[in-house]
Amino acid sequence: LKKLKYLNLANTDLKAIDEGVFSDLEELVELDLSDSDIQHINENAFQGLKALKSLFLGANKLSQLEAKTFNPLVSLESISLELNHLVEIDDNLFAMTTKLADIWLNGNKIIVMNWQVIENIKSLGYIDVQNNPCVDGVYYTSNINDLKTILNEKCSKTIVEEVTEHIAVSRVKGEYRLDGSLDDGSF
Repeated sequence: LKKLKYLNLANTDLKAIDEGVFSDLEELVELDLSDSDIQHINENAFQGLKALKSLFLGANKLSQLEAKTFNPLVSLESISLELNHLVEIDDNLFAMTTKLADIWLNGNKIIVMNWQVIENIKSLGYIDVQNNPCVDGVYYTSNINDLKTILNEKCSKTIVEEVTEHIAVSRVKGEYRLDGSLDDGSF
């Protein structure tokens, strides 16, 4: 198995990926775990996968990922995380995956994603964040600054915390309306 290059475990019933489960697959370049009902990935699940270039995790049930989950994947060029239940993307999620060219995050429930998530990925050519509550679009190298603006204005943790605080305070005061505004128009 040490010489294995491609592994397809799509459409299985995995539920979770445990620590070091792929550690002997040192030459693996493509791993497909899509549509497998995965709900949890141990932050050390991908240890030893230094040659991995493509990782498919789309159409699972992931709601969160640990900040260091993808750190061992130093050769990663493409990652598919679409159609999961991700709400927040940690600033350091792709910190060690500086060769990433393509990222698919479309069809999640992202409300928090700071610009720092992709700031250090110099090779980024494409990121799909369509159909998420705070950001919806496809961005290429040519319009990546548009994404930076949107993330800073609508998806930063600070913005989400401020909006949540306003809603909580206004509910206590009885001023909350279904459209999210305050009766006094200050929201």
